[in-house]
Amino acid sequence: MKVKELIKSCPDQIVSRSALPEGMEISGMHYDSRRIEAGNLFFAISGYQSDGNQFVGQALANGAGLVVSESNRISDDIPWIKVANCRRAMALMSAAFLGRPADQLDMIAVTGTAGKTTTTYLLRSIMESAGRKTGLLGTISYWIRDEKFSAPNTTPESLDLQDLLSRMVRAGADTAIMEASSHGIELDRVAGINFSTAVFTNFSQDHLDFHRDMESYLKAKLKLFHNLWGEATAVINLDDPAAGRVREAVKTKTLTFGIDSPADIRADKIISNPQGSEFELKTSDRTIEIKLAIAGRHNIYNALAAAAAALSRGRSPEDIKAGLEKVNSVAGRFEPVSLGQDFSVIVDYAHTPQELEHLLDAARELKPQRIITVFGCGGDRDRSKRPLMGRAVAKNSDIVVVTSDNPRTEDPDQIINDILPGLSGREYILFPDRKEAIYKSIELAQKGDMVIIAGKGHEDYQILGAVKVHFDDREIAGEALKQRLGA
Repeated sequence: MKVKELIKSCPDQIVSRSALPEGMEISGMHYDSRRIEAGNLFFAISGYQSDGNQFVGQALANGAGLVVSESNRISDDIPWIKVANCRRAMALMSAAFLGRPADQLDMIAVTGTAGKTTTTYLLRSIMESAGRKTGLLGTISYWIRDEKFSAPNTTPESLDLQDLLSRMVRAGADTAIMEASSHGIELDRVAGINFSTAVFTNFSQDHLDFHRDMESYLKAKLKLFHNLWGEATAVINLDDPAAGRVREAVKTKTLTFGIDSPADIRADKIISNPQGSEFELKTSDRTIEIKLAIAGRHNIYNALAAAAAALSRGRSPEDIKAGLEKVNSVAGRFEPVSLGQDFSVIVDYAHTPQELEHLLDAARELKPQRIITVFGCGGDRDRSKRPLMGRAVAKNSDIVVVTSDNPRTEDPDQIINDILPGLSGREYILFPDRKEAIYKSIELAQKGDMVIIAGKGHEDYQILGAVKVHFDDREIAGEALKQRLGA
């Protein structure tokens, strides 16, 4: 592709450039200098862990023909474009280089502190029930039609995102559903994409290790809605306290959902049981009876969010019912582990105070004899939420088992010490080794109890120091159950 066309894709980002050869073209582009080949463009991104400008030499040695950076060029002999924001320039240039694949797809984004993953899976099921051909990008996996890939980031880097969207187009997809994380929005990974629908699930404390404070975190989310244009629709959880702020940011149509508020789409006559929930989904002119196979009030909100998004894209109530009722589970989201024991074991990804509250409220609605909760907090992340997580667990658990999550480079004992103030006045059991904690919780369980293993959900690893080792809560729970049952 000719460089002058790339420059046209983001004229507001160009600060200066060296004299570029007439008709100069690039053969590819990367932000990882190790992947550069002859004639490629190298984006020298100033990251949070390393500065891409330090790797310009390696990129040039590998054959880079052009460097894009926020820094001044290091030599008059090197074709160089200085930009105001390298991440944004990468998003816009990569979209142009790959033929703007998002313009060929119905783009739907889901953001919020919790519920993004489940909402996207429910929405994908609805869309496919309606005959749409989908791709999905999120926390658990990336999907291009029926092909599954690992997901290193909830929202991929912009160049990777554009490549995935391009592959969706080539595979015949017509709809792309993605989780838009606050990191992804703030770091311009979704810049330049014209979303047809953006969904707001909820807002609570998380990611304050990245965002300065709650206001900065919320403003990152709001960027997604502020940038909607044309015929786009903002789908908003009217029951969430931040709903008003989202509405203020929107300049296009809105469609609201909720349970307690007079929203456009509501759930009524809710019946919860261990197998899921039954409720009436009400729109302005229709009432649909839904049998949802995933339990918990929070998952009813996720179903409403998915239904509202589908309605915004013209899907029928019949498609919504079929799609919602087709989903039996979402990996690591209120996922049962059962070998026929007379008590429940649930694995869930809940790792914020609000998520734990919602999870345990959902568990309590099912009326178990006792709730035994195993949880910890991740290392190198927001420390201020640790006692709040402890308080959320203490409030609605009969037995509290404190353990490690992904300690990363932090001392696991220090992480646990940060949790303990939230457990003030409550008895708890302490097992820093997560495997021992899971085994102990299952050993303690009696008939009718519910063991909840929170924090890691679908993850199949533990991060200890800088090393990632295999560890799956579901596997460990299964092993513990086999030992207890003598299977």
